[in-house]
Amino acid sequence: CNKKGLGQKQICFCGDQEDVYSICLTVTKSLMEKYNITPDMIGRLEVGTESSLDKSKSVKSHIMQLFEDSNPYMEGADLIHACFGGTAALFNAFDWVRANPDAGLALVVMGDIAAYREPRARPTGGAGAAAVLIGPNAPIVFEQNRVAFSQHVYDFYKPALSDEYPLVDGPLSLACYLRALDRCYTRFADRMSAKEGRPWTLASADFYAFHTPFGKMVQKAFGRLHLLDYLRAVRRGEEHPHADLLQPFAALPDEEAYTSRDLQAAAFQAMDRDGSWMRQVEPSAVVPRLTGNTYCASLYQSLASVLGFVAHKRPREDPASLAGKRIVCFSYGSGSLSAMWSFRIAGDITPLAERLDLPARLAARHGAWP
Repeated sequence: CNKKGLGQKQICFCGDQEDVYSICLTVTKSLMEKYNITPDMIGRLEVGTESSLDKSKSVKSHIMQLFEDSNPYMEGADLIHACFGGTAALFNAFDWVRANPDAGLALVVMGDIAAYREPRARPTGGAGAAAVLIGPNAPIVFEQNRVAFSQHVYDFYKPALSDEYPLVDGPLSLACYLRALDRCYTRFADRMSAKEGRPWTLASADFYAFHTPFGKMVQKAFGRLHLLDYLRAVRRGEEHPHADLLQPFAALPDEEAYTSRDLQAAAFQAMDRDGSWMRQVEPSAVVPRLTGNTYCASLYQSLASVLGFVAHKRPREDPASLAGKRIVCFSYGSGSLSAMWSFRIAGDITPLAERLDLPARLAARHGAWP
């Protein structure tokens, strides 16, 4: 993996005639047309965003322009908590479909415009939206294993109601992200070990998709998981393939480990040695590297990157060969809320990959220099 800079090649931005309402309307309309979904098929519409231009009226109510003449009876509203709102909406939608199997499909829309006042922070911005359709007999299955971690912290927040720009404590936010990852992965691994009757390790999943404020953050996160895996192996009294690299950091306090460049270097070396980055994370990193930080949509663009199988420095694989593969997801929203869970690909996702058409859509964007 590229160890220099922010790990970004490009970011997306909107013109002055676009806003969060227009991009969410666009992605909703696109999904419905591509999958021949009619308004009467939707029973719930939920939105995750932190970019609404109104402190009362929801983005969901704007999207209802596509439905109000044919189906004004859908449940759902906006969910707001930094970058976690989309995941909260997704969880609500999953639970609603499970509890109401005859009430129709659920549609979850995540969209944000990530803008920063300080010029030096703007390379970590971006803009984008994602739409997810939830219902029975889907080719991607939500596994019953989600875990969550929450805490009260001011690492990123927007206290001025008339100002779109956040106040950000960058170093604190990075530490909060990694701390949440620690707590979620530890609980997730414990739960999966008990459920499957064998120790969970990083190799137990085929792919990992992360909330991606910038590419380097995901590299640090996956490196952190390598250290956690090593520490879990030590506690089990087992050997670990990267003990020679990671043992010197076994006793390092977490708060020091989060910023240790020596540890990062050792973790990157472990990823290069076993090829785990290219095999398990790179497929999910391609799209975020080209779109930037899309807040609530970020994790789901990472997921789309895997499902569309846009790959970098590796051959494009047949999407049908993904059947049975497991994708572990980590969602984080400053403040902070976080969760980890997994999807299982249950069948042929070729039709989904064809409709995503990620290479062509990314290539069709208009380029501009800042």
